[in-house]
Order: sequence, then C-alpha cells, then structure tokens
Amino acid sequence: MKLTLTDRTTPGAPVAAKLLVSHPNYSGLQIDQLNRNYIPADFMQTLEVSYNGSSVFRLESDISISEDPALTFSFRPADTGSPGVLTAEILDSNQRRFTQSWPVPAAPQM
Repeated sequence: MKLTLTDRTTPGAPVAAKLLVSHPNYSGLQIDQLNRNYIPADFMQTLEVSYNGSSVFRLESDISISEDPALTFSFRPADTGSPGVLTAEILDSNQRRFTQSWPVPAAPQM
C-alpha cells in the first residue's frame, strides 16, 4: 500500500489522501489462458482506515473492485502539535490481513 497526503497549510482543514492498494482482485470469472481453467476468486472484502485509532471509513467490497485500486478520501486530523498515525487494514476473500500505517504530520502553527 502507498499513501499520499496533500500539504497541511491550514490547521483544522481537511486533508485529502490517496491510498494505492496492490491486490489482484480476481473475480473468479477470469480464465487462465494457459490451462483454460478459471482463476480462483481473490479480492478485497473489507478496507478499514483509521486515524489515531478512530475510524475514518470502512469499505465493504466484492468482486466489482478493480485490480490495484486507488481510493481517494478526506479526513480531518487533530491539531495537537504532534503527528498522528493513519492506518489501513485490508481483509481479503482468502482471509489474509494486510496492515500498514503512516505518520500524518502536524499542521504548521500560525
């Protein structure tokens, strides 16, 4: 997973984030061209994003999500002067869990 955040220029303003997820997201309907068998389903079922332990959003998905999806969202980080942590956790259809965290810098003080 990769995350990009917009610069925080104004304390209290929402921050736009773009989350890139590397996952094949096979629907189970594709055919392997070499052996002519169906490729088993392997897709993201849930994506939970949290900031400092509080939920930002939860996505419940199925086979309709594309391969290597990119998700854009906004959230309002705390302005406590110390950096926060944004965490993304994925559970896929094979019950594998993927988790990654990123620091969210504090807004500059005016």
